[in-house]
Amino acid sequence: MVATKNKTTWFLARTKPNREGYAADNVKRQGYRTLLPKYIDERTKRTHILFPSYLFVQTTGQWMFIESTYGCIGVVKRGEQAEPVPHAVIRALWKEMAKDDTVELPKAPVQTYSKDAALRVVNGSFAGCVGLYQGMDALQRVCVLLELLSRKVPMWLPAADVVAA
Repeated sequence: MVATKNKTTWFLARTKPNREGYAADNVKRQGYRTLLPKYIDERTKRTHILFPSYLFVQTTGQWMFIESTYGCIGVVKRGEQAEPVPHAVIRALWKEMAKDDTVELPKAPVQTYSKDAALRVVNGSFAGCVGLYQGMDALQRVCVLLELLSRKVPMWLPAADVVAA
């Protein structure tokens, strides 16, 4: 996709780790628009970058400046050419963003199990194994006691990867 003079194009810039804000400021100083979506961690109430080490940059087709902007590593490319971000993706992000650039993430349904309830692993390396429920942590991971090599081993798995046996 090649942009014309009047048409703007969004590109995805790769930034240095934890330097997304710094890179966004430097891109803005050059007269370009940026998009840096964030989310609020419900547990800690802290704001985090939704796509760590990435920054959306709107240009009129020129993208080479991104590679020499302080805080940026480069631009996401397909081969030698920068890959534009579809406008539908940007519109969807804008639609979900609040005034403070935060996006409300959907809350995962939390399934509660009683202690020592039988659970079956449905995804991952241990798919098909059955173990006993031990608890859940704040990151929505379930501790399942699996029997491996004649030993009971606690395994922390995403809650979506287990179902009642």
